[in-house]
Amino acid sequence: MKKVVVNALILALAIGASGCGEKKDDNVSIIGGADGPTSIYLAPSSDEEEFRYADPVDGDVYYEVMDRILEEYGFDGQEWGTSIDLKGETDAVVSLAMDSTGRYKALGIISKEAGCYGIILDDTIDGTDDNANYAYEAWAYTAKAEDKPEFKWEDERLCFTYPVQTDNGIETRTVPIDYGYDTGHMGFDMERRDMASENQKDVLSGTWQTASIGYEAEGEMQPEYYVRFANLQVLYGHMKDGEFITDHVDEISLLDEFSAGMYKIQVETEGGEKYTLQTPEGDKDVLEYYETWNDDEFPDAYRGGSSLTRCN
Repeated sequence: MKKVVVNALILALAIGASGCGEKKDDNVSIIGGADGPTSIYLAPSSDEEEFRYADPVDGDVYYEVMDRILEEYGFDGQEWGTSIDLKGETDAVVSLAMDSTGRYKALGIISKEAGCYGIILDDTIDGTDDNANYAYEAWAYTAKAEDKPEFKWEDERLCFTYPVQTDNGIETRTVPIDYGYDTGHMGFDMERRDMASENQKDVLSGTWQTASIGYEAEGEMQPEYYVRFANLQVLYGHMKDGEFITDHVDEISLLDEFSAGMYKIQVETEGGEKYTLQTPEGDKDVLEYYETWNDDEFPDAYRGGSSLTRCN
């Protein structure tokens, strides 16, 4: 077995600060059917106690924890939905996802030291090898079928979607995957995420609004949506008393500077619809909306009402 350690950036998750405490019946959710419960995940249902799925640890130290757990449990992780007591002194490996070719796998590490922290990306190459690539990322084991992580191919682009804990609860995060090496190397494509972060100040910062008008509030016409960008997500919402309220979130699959100061943002909705936001020449405060990812279709796919203008 070859091991490749990925120097992924540690994502800072906004998570609750309260302790775990003892197990209580009202903090246990049971998932099952006619034959009885099939799995239990321990995450408080009470608003008074916020359960923390992960407590991130410095990757320079945590690789030893991941080494220990992988050596003990191997690459055959427990299936998603298996009963795991997240409030106990638990070490575990959970099978998160396999891509449609069967070559690429993802395993989640649960440790006594940090909870749901650490993802192993495994390139089996020809299906017979195991190559462990460590990504120091927080995730959330909910055991719910709808939260199960997955690999997804978009043409030749491989993306990985997995649940994370934010101050809004459990949400999904999608990241591009760097893959396809003879050495078995895999990793979160941090360059693309870093680009998203760096470009926040230039191309994605502030609040945007659609050209289309949606409703009247306090005697003034309001856009159909106000829009903000965060990490690799497009947040559509509205303003209430000066506060941005999110209505729905779309995922950014590609953020590319195709020319100096001009950006192409490929986005996918939860329903699988794809669109492109693109900077027009000479105006960084506008993002034109095209109802496709295919450049050749742009002339017929432009939607002026959905295009965005930066308003502050």
